Amino acid sequence: MGCEQASIQERVDAKDFDLESFIEEVTEGSTDADNPSQAVGIAKVTIEYNRKLLFECSNFFPSKSKYYESLYNSWASNDKVMIELINGYWSNGAGKELDSTQFLEKLTSETYDFVLSKAKDHPNGFESAMQFYCNNHLEKIETGEYKNSSPKAYKMIEARIKHLNKHQTSSSSQH
Repeated sequence: MGCEQASIQERVDAKDFDLESFIEEVTEGSTDADNPSQAVGIAKVTIEYNRKLLFECSNFFPSKSKYYESLYNSWASNDKVMIELINGYWSNGAGKELDSTQFLEKLTSETYDFVLSKAKDHPNGFESAMQFYCNNHLEKIETGEYKNSSPKAYKMIEARIKHLNKHQTSSSSQH
């Protein structure tokens, strides 16, 4: 008996192995924005990547799909104004110089493929690493913690939202 393999959930919940370094490794080199156009690009890639990750994580771990959907939907609700703003900027100009659909698909796929390659090499096994990554990423988007990886980008976006809200408030009070 003695050498039974722990379940994936037990390995994911265990504190004695190094999945935190896995998260650091796959997010190392996150970029930040130096201008509003870059901020829009970073946020748009995040929006598309979150959608892809929800789909992929739900497929890998069907028993957690409702949990993942709940985290994703909470994020989409909490950041609804930002998502609408970014999608508007993207469709009205930010993505026009590129084939924006093809560009986003390529970038999100490359990012996801990078995570998969790192998970396949993780000493605790692919499933443990992927479940930890799925939980970690989707929990961070739900709490807004993901914005810490590109703080200048999200500060620019939040400043734009405040400006638009202020302008809208002053315009509506004049009528």
